[in-house]
Amino acid sequence: MGKKAICLAMALAFLVLWSAAPVSAGSNEYTSAMNKKFMRGGTNLLTGWMEIPIQMGAGSERGFMGSTKPSATIPGMLAGAARGTWLAVGRTVSGAFDMIGCWAADPKGKENVGMPVETPYVWEEGSPYKFESPTFSKGTLNPIGHKFSRGFQNVAGGVCEIPLQMSKGIKEKAKDGGFSKGMWYFLSREVGGAYEMASCLFPAPTDYVGMEFNEEKPWGTAAIPWPKKEAWKTDAKIDFKGIKKEGAAPAAEKPKKDLWKTDTKFSLKGFKKEGASPAAEKPKKDLWKVDAKIDFKGIKKEGAAPKQQEK
Repeated sequence: MGKKAICLAMALAFLVLWSAAPVSAGSNEYTSAMNKKFMRGGTNLLTGWMEIPIQMGAGSERGFMGSTKPSATIPGMLAGAARGTWLAVGRTVSGAFDMIGCWAADPKGKENVGMPVETPYVWEEGSPYKFESPTFSKGTLNPIGHKFSRGFQNVAGGVCEIPLQMSKGIKEKAKDGGFSKGMWYFLSREVGGAYEMASCLFPAPTDYVGMEFNEEKPWGTAAIPWPKKEAWKTDAKIDFKGIKKEGAAPAAEKPKKDLWKTDTKFSLKGFKKEGASPAAEKPKKDLWKVDAKIDFKGIKKEGAAPKQQEK
């Protein structure tokens, strides 16, 4: 039941797109682009396997690791077989997608997005793609990442095309209000994005022969017109030091450092502590001195019995 529903939905979508796309793009232009895409896809699908023997012959002539000696012929042939298999898979998969998705719009912008096949068709001559030119990161990793990233953006944001194209169609007074173009772009981005994510490791033709999207990204038609960079520039400098925050108490002005300086010296020795009893003034040392001598022998102790006078 699930497979029947999916097949029915795909058939209905194809019928809608078949009738809607010519209205959006112009019948003759759309038909011509669709035929070119279908024919190229069929050719690459049928001839993709030929990359293996062609690259094996080229590898035997190039040698291996820069060496063209007879001993490098077999290693070069094996390296060519591996390269041919990689190119054959990419050419065959891209050909199948061009045939099945000949109705779909193509991405806009192809610079450094995915690694290319060496020639548009397998029987043409071309120069081999260098994975390490100028570096391995720029020649291999970046194209793979950009292709996967663009595919993910199209799958995730493809639904944005429906309201955006309808808004644009209403402004342009289109007959269907831009709905058919929105559906065409939406399904094109979903199918094309899924293909790019799945085939990001393999090469594909970089020249698009189908109809292209109006914008590079799904949300491109709703871009906000930000002012130019120069509009934000100004030579005026604002000093916020003198501005007082609303509702804040005025800050007390600190006296300058020079006001705290003084040449006067205070002595606290003459001040009396509040509430303390006055300290008794000690007599000077000279007052205790006396020249008189007192004889205590003749003084009688109080209460003591008088001693008898010795005879």
